[in-house]
Amino acid sequence: MDASGGNRVRLTHDGESGASIGNAVWSPDGSQIAYTATRGGRSAVYLMEADGTAERRLGPDENDISVSDPVWSQDGEWLAIQTRMAGRAGVFRTLVDGGGWTRVSDPEASGPPAWSPNGEWPAFSSCDDVACGLWVVHPDGSGASRVAEAGVNPTWSSDSQWLTTLAHLSDSWRTTSGSSVWTAPIGAT
Repeated sequence: MDASGGNRVRLTHDGESGASIGNAVWSPDGSQIAYTATRGGRSAVYLMEADGTAERRLGPDENDISVSDPVWSQDGEWLAIQTRMAGRAGVFRTLVDGGGWTRVSDPEASGPPAWSPNGEWPAFSSCDDVACGLWVVHPDGSGASRVAEAGVNPTWSSDSQWLTTLAHLSDSWRTTSGSSVWTAPIGAT
C-alpha cells in the first residue's frame, strides 16, 4: 500500500466465510506475517509469506483455546502468544518452524506479551484482585520475576534494560483511564 492508501493487496479471504482475523504482525526480517484467526470455531495462529503465499497453521491443537496478540522474537525463530483456555489466560511460545507450544507465564497473564529486543525476556502483566503487576520470564518459562507492582501493556526500551507501562494506583486499576506512564528497570533481574 502506498502513502495514499492505494495499491493494497489482499492476502486472506476469510471475510466472506465468517472467519475472524486479527493481530497481524510482520516478522523482524519482513519475510513473513503471523496472525490469529478463528475458522470453523477454532482459534489458531497462522503464518504466511509476506506476499500471502504458503499459509500454514501453527496451532494450538486444542479446541477450547483462544489466541491473540502474537509477538515475534527478535531473531524471528519464536512467537509469544496471548492465550485463554478454560477461563485461564496465559502466554505461550512456539517455534515458527513448527515446534510445540510451551506455557511461559505463571502467574496467569492478563495482557499481550512483549518480547525484549535482546530475546532474553518476554514480559507480561498479571492481574489479581488488587493490581496488575509486570513480570518478565525466560523464553523457556523459567526465572519468572515480578519487576513492577503495577502496570499493563508493557513495551521495551531498545537496550532491553527498561519496561514502559501504563499504571495507576487506584481502585479503578482495571482500565487505562487515569493511567500514567511508568518505567521499570530490568537490568537487575
